[in-house]
Amino acid sequence: MLDATPEATSALTEALNKRMADDKRFAAMFPVHMEAFNKNESPIPTDFECYRSLIDTYETACGKFDDYSMKYMGVLAAECEGIKSVPENMPKSIVKIQESCKN
Repeated sequence: MLDATPEATSALTEALNKRMADDKRFAAMFPVHMEAFNKNESPIPTDFECYRSLIDTYETACGKFDDYSMKYMGVLAAECEGIKSVPENMPKSIVKIQESCKN
């Protein structure tokens, strides 16, 4: 912001667009968990196999988490806690992530 060159402006615009895309992506993938996330009510992960699987799926389909998008890892933890009660939904969660990253 202090260096008003075209390159700096372009880099800032790119960073803001990526953040907005991350925000929209997580809101579309897991709207119920985002509601809890926005209230700072995300659970602590206990199913680490599921958690690692969703993180790996996201990073493969959407790209590596960065400092900004890491805040949404709690949303993935919440999804895994929900999956514990309905394990057959794991493939659906993976597809949700993969599909949302195609856009």
